[in-house]
Amino acid sequence: MNQEDAALAESPVGLWASVAERAVIEYADGLLAAKDSNRTHAGVLNKLSENEGGLTRDELRVELTGYIDPGTVDPAADDLVRRGWAEEADGGRLRITTDGTKARTELLDILIGSREHIHRGISDEEYVAMIKVLRRFIINCGGEHLLPQ
Repeated sequence: MNQEDAALAESPVGLWASVAERAVIEYADGLLAAKDSNRTHAGVLNKLSENEGGLTRDELRVELTGYIDPGTVDPAADDLVRRGWAEEADGGRLRITTDGTKARTELLDILIGSREHIHRGISDEEYVAMIKVLRRFIINCGGEHLLPQ
């Protein structure tokens, strides 16, 4: 192992995982900003599209736990209602509108399109190996309950 690789082997995984997460989030939010949106908007619209009966804000926070800051759900939901991308019915259930469905498609197209850029220079095999290593770290730390389903 060369000196640079030896230094990397000694570096804390938490640092690298945190920096990678921040970089991906900043990149995605930067792309979505062109549509005056962010990942929370996309996440809320996505969850609403999966639930014909709608979701309450509390249900949205639960559904988005793990990849969206729960504190951003209410402001995003308010904004989506203001834009006409969601409507709030009696009982506080939010439902996606026709315009919201169109916006969701646009936002998801942006995020899906960003994958090519984010994965540039990384083969599918390298990506899978990285995910498996991260999954092993999570399991080693007792975080099985945190693994995506």
